[in-house]
Amino acid sequence: MKIRRRFVAALLTAGVLLDVGGFASANTERPVATKDHWHAAFGVWSCNRWLAPIPEGEDPTGIHTHGDGLIHIHPFDERAAGSKAILRRFLEATFLSVDAKRIEIPKQAPLLAGSDCKGKKTEITAVVWRSVKDRQPVVVTKDIGSIRLADGQAIALVHAPKGTIPSLPPSIDELVEPADLPLPDLPSEVLGTLPSLPKRPALDVSGDAPLTLTSKDLIIGKGVELTKGKRAYMRYVMYHWRTREALAESWNAAEQPYALARFGKKRNLPGIDKGMTGMRVGGFRRLVLPPSEAFGKEGNGPILPSDTIVFYVQLVHVK
Repeated sequence: MKIRRRFVAALLTAGVLLDVGGFASANTERPVATKDHWHAAFGVWSCNRWLAPIPEGEDPTGIHTHGDGLIHIHPFDERAAGSKAILRRFLEATFLSVDAKRIEIPKQAPLLAGSDCKGKKTEITAVVWRSVKDRQPVVVTKDIGSIRLADGQAIALVHAPKGTIPSLPPSIDELVEPADLPLPDLPSEVLGTLPSLPKRPALDVSGDAPLTLTSKDLIIGKGVELTKGKRAYMRYVMYHWRTREALAESWNAAEQPYALARFGKKRNLPGIDKGMTGMRVGGFRRLVLPPSEAFGKEGNGPILPSDTIVFYVQLVHVK
């Protein structure tokens, strides 16, 4: 859970080779400036592996990345909207450069066409999947920067032997739930079925803060179990161990419960993912998160990098 939201093996498959020009996506929609917010998966494949996600660069036009392996497409103005929403805008924002001879990534050695990959010479191409279900991606060999960006597509820059079609980029799973979009509320018909809310918990700690994650069940739930890949909805109160103050909470049955990112995707606080996994709906648990399992070296607002956090959480829904 990111409290800041509230305060706080190459696969050789059939590919369509496009020898000249760029690739215009089959999706005829074009992003509208200051309105649309799209996402595309992106990665760089070299020889036989995916490289680390491209880090954040600049954001002059609204086409950028957050270091999550996605191209975020929400143009600020007409420079990157409509037919101008092309891969070149993203390459410029992240200081990437690509042509038929090389791929240049900041602070890395260039990936050169003609270099050796397990005894075979490499070439530079781009592979474009129109969607996660696309079984015939397009291979672009020229004017790669002119590839049109579309919502839900995937793009790979490829430095590998001729004919290589890599698997979909690892960030494809992020398209299900991009980090910069709000998580969905529960529909009204579900809200009426949630477990009753216990009395708001008061902080119950003493002595020195523990150095490891601790958890204690206050009520054992009997509903659906929270497992990896599931999204949890919870009521919570977050306390500051050092000051004994409540820093944030969602402990009101009349309001939407707090939605967490899917478990096991490294999007929640580490101690939340570890401490809540295995709970069942209706369960009520106290979690004590040392700094390494909470906000770590960066802290968060009044939370210092050395601070321990106490969560009282009630799991009310899993989907």
